[in-house]
Amino acid sequence: MNTNIIRVGSAVIYRPVWGSAPATTARVVGIEVTERPNQKYGVEVEAVHLNSHYVLSLDNNHWCYSTAVDGVISTHSEPVS
Repeated sequence: MNTNIIRVGSAVIYRPVWGSAPATTARVVGIEVTERPNQKYGVEVEAVHLNSHYVLSLDNNHWCYSTAVDGVISTHSEPVS
C-alpha cells in the first residue's frame, strides 16, 4: 500500500483545531489541492501526495489543512500505487 497518497475514501490521522489538538482519525470525503499551505480553497481532485498542499473534507463534518495531517492509514482495500 502506498501510504504517501491520500485518496477520497482513505482514512487519515489528523490533528484538529488547526493542528493543536490530539490526533484523531477520519475518512476523506473530498480533496482540494491548493497552491500554498493553509489556503482554504483549491482544485478538487481524487488523490493527492501526502506532502502536497491541500484541504481535506472529512466524514466527521470537519475539514483540515495538509499541515494538520500526520499520515494515511493503510487498508487492504486501497489500490497499490
